[in-house]
Amino acid sequence: MSMGTALAGAHRISGEDVDRYRSEGHLLVPGLAASYEVAHVAPAIEAATARHTEKAVPLAERDTYGKAFVPVMNLWRDDETVASYVLAERFASVCGPAARG
Repeated sequence: MSMGTALAGAHRISGEDVDRYRSEGHLLVPGLAASYEVAHVAPAIEAATARHTEKAVPLAERDTYGKAFVPVMNLWRDDETVASYVLAERFASVCGPAARG
């Protein structure tokens, strides 16, 4: 079973959750993903992150922010396992209502 299949199905959030997202810009949704689901995909996320950070500018050449943080975005575009997780139906069922205006 793929991660996308494992995370199929909707997860409902309340109107209060939507309002909190709109006012705070983020939302904690307890129970949205089980620890075993996160553990399943964590190695793929770590490997994809490592591949992207190898391309980073050497530490000595970075500014202060760059020495503290190496931004890595859109890992899902380059890794099928990561994509099946972040694009899962369960997460989309939360993001859609929260983002609608």
